Amino acid sequence: MFELIKTFISVVETGSMSNAAKKLHTNQPNISLRIQKLENQLGVMLFDRDGTKLVLNPVGEKVYEHGKYLLAYFANVQEEIKLFQNPDYGHIQIGGVYPFLHSVLPDFLKMFVTKHPHITYSLQSGTSDEVYQMVNQYKIDYGFITTKKSMETIKHIDLQVMSRIELIVSSSHHLADKDHVSIDDLQQLNFIMFTRHSNFVKNLEDRLKNMGIKLNVLMEVDHLSLLIQMVKTGMGASFLPLPASQALIKNEHVKQIKISNLHFPERKIYLIHRNNRFFTPAHLSFMDELIKFFKSRY
Repeated sequence: MFELIKTFISVVETGSMSNAAKKLHTNQPNISLRIQKLENQLGVMLFDRDGTKLVLNPVGEKVYEHGKYLLAYFANVQEEIKLFQNPDYGHIQIGGVYPFLHSVLPDFLKMFVTKHPHITYSLQSGTSDEVYQMVNQYKIDYGFITTKKSMETIKHIDLQVMSRIELIVSSSHHLADKDHVSIDDLQQLNFIMFTRHSNFVKNLEDRLKNMGIKLNVLMEVDHLSLLIQMVKTGMGASFLPLPASQALIKNEHVKQIKISNLHFPERKIYLIHRNNRFFTPAHLSFMDELIKFFKSRY
């Protein structure tokens, strides 16, 4: 149909089938056949025949008007497809657990943006469960999670980056001068924690409960930056899942402290994406360079 409309527009604009044939590098009988086929498919006559002269009728005028629009639209689509085929153009949607997006990903993005300045990005933070859902529903292209689950539709790539739980206090806190604190010290502190719906808090509380440790939670917040700011005031301590803790709390006037006889196992950070989905060259470059970047640095 597209080629038939293109032929029809050429006939209208050149004024005759013979002129259209020259423009389209074919012969006049072929042009005549295409016009007849288009009229048959549409079920209407597009020209009034006056001997050998073709006069565009009102229906033909409408087809010409909309046909011009379709040709222009298709040309734009072709240009956009060319951009999608270029590894230096495109849009990448990213989601992940906030500590990773905040402290680890920026170093990679700074490098990648320098090499591919025409690619654009959108970033969304969330829990591992929320990131899985966004990836599975095609709302984002790539996700970064710390709590791995088995899903047939999702592919996992080990970035060889570890997330670890750290105790932080304000640099003005009375424990800030210590390198280690005891479990007894821990139970005397007020804590500012993530809201309890997060997997991180659930896993942390379960582990502490198994050791007979109950935290005195003064405040719950739903954003990491706010949590750090509250700790910074000296109101309480907190536990954070930090893949690169120095980067996350650098210049925030908080300090990490180790806990004697209490060790939290490290967790891997995974890159996830939908199985069997279409990726543009820009997406493939992003994933390939991301994997190489982290495997070379961590």
